[in-house]
This record gives sequence, C-alpha cells and structure tokens, in this order.
Amino acid sequence: MTREEPYQTRYFTVTISSKETKVNVDQVSAVQDDTAKAYMEIVKKSGSDTGFVDIYRYRVVKQTDAVLYVFVDCEQSLSTYENTLLTSAGMSVAGFCIVFLLVCIFSRIIFKPVRESYQKQKQFITDASHELKTPLTSISGYAELIETGMASEQDTVRFAHGIHNSANRLLTLINDIIRL
Repeated sequence: MTREEPYQTRYFTVTISSKETKVNVDQVSAVQDDTAKAYMEIVKKSGSDTGFVDIYRYRVVKQTDAVLYVFVDCEQSLSTYENTLLTSAGMSVAGFCIVFLLVCIFSRIIFKPVRESYQKQKQFITDASHELKTPLTSISGYAELIETGMASEQDTVRFAHGIHNSANRLLTLINDIIRL
C-alpha cells in the first residue's frame, strides 16, 4: 500500500498473533468485528494467500510473530469491470447483428444479376428445346407415314416437301443458337 492508500481505500484488517486476534474496521463501515473474523476464517480454510471473498480482495501477509489478513473493498472496481464487460458484450452482439443484416441485404443485391441470368438461361433452354423438338416431331411423323406406306404418292411428295421445310427450319434454329 502507498502512504495515501488508507485515505482513498475502504479496507479492514485482521491480525492473528500467538497472544491475540486484533480486528481493525476503522476504514470501512459495512463490516463489523464478527464479520471480519468470519471472512478471515474463510480465507484461512482456503489456504490461498490472495484472492476474493465476496467483494473484498484479500492478501495474507505472514510476519515473524503474527499473520496479517488485509481485505480491500473492490466493489467499485468489480462494478466497473462488470459494466465494461456487459457493454462490450452488448456492443459485440449489436455489431454482429448489424454486419449480418448488411451481408444479407448486400448479398441479395449482389446476387440479383446472377439470379436473373440463371432464370434467363433456364428460360432460353426451355424455349430452345421446344423450338428444336417441333421440327423434329414433324420430320419424324412425315417419315413414319412414308415408311409405313400409308401415304399416297401425292401425299409422299407433300410429306417430302414438309420434311424439307422442317429440316431447313431446324438448320436455321441451330445456326441461330450457335451464333448466340
């Protein structure tokens, strides 16, 4: 302790010598002699030279003819520490939530063109598939009618003309797709 410490700090002491036990509670009003002795017994049972009992930090000083137990009131320090810890935790949680919300919002904005591009690509594939299947179905139908002999000679010429038109349409579509 410094020379000014007794005037700035709330503390009490218990001194145990072979002759007597002295309690000094002049610097603290919240502790009486019997309470000070009870704290000293708790410290004695713990076997530690430093630590905390309730809101009091203690230190055991072994002297040649006595043992001095010094208890310093740390309520303000503990309160300040607790408030700082709670404020820091609250600010951390709030910061995390804000960053999470910003990431969610900006990720939607950033990925919107990708999503639209994917939808357009999906629509294009669906449309191209339909456009390619239509002429192929016509060609297949005409060829089947000719092959089975169900078509007359006039119909065969007309079907051959339809196959030719459908094949040209199919080639045009394929060239358009390749250009895209």
